[in-house]
Amino acid sequence: IAYKLGADIKGVSSEKSSRLGNLFEISNKSVIGRSEKNIIESIKSLTKDIKMKENESRLLVNIEAAIELEDEIYRSLGILQTARIISAKESMKHLSNIKLGIEMGYIDDISIEKVINLMTGMKPVMKLMSPITSDSDIKRAEFLRNEFTLANRNKK
Repeated sequence: IAYKLGADIKGVSSEKSSRLGNLFEISNKSVIGRSEKNIIESIKSLTKDIKMKENESRLLVNIEAAIELEDEIYRSLGILQTARIISAKESMKHLSNIKLGIEMGYIDDISIEKVINLMTGMKPVMKLMSPITSDSDIKRAEFLRNEFTLANRNKK
């Protein structure tokens, strides 16, 4: 669908070209001969189609593998609550799982805004997502442990 609409979908990646979490970037590939309005409408239409497919997939997984999905989501939460060292890639994977868990109703005591802010680097220490030093991995893990303690779960 994206190709037909002149769009490109790719995973958001780290400096090492590995995808971070389940984040994707949708961009326009063709601009020649198309108006801005046409391009925007195409991207909106594509986004609507993707959202519909995502919701269908979530329903299917919830029917066919609910306990496995719930287990993966809560394992991610457990890792973020207890890890002493965590890479940017691994933290994004687990944050993405927690976001899914919130959206699907498995987790109701963590704010979605908190997770989105962490994933997009809104918190100062999460700007350490790029550096590849063991010290950054330790600081990241300490910060995430604190963010996901029971006392801090719903704080933005």
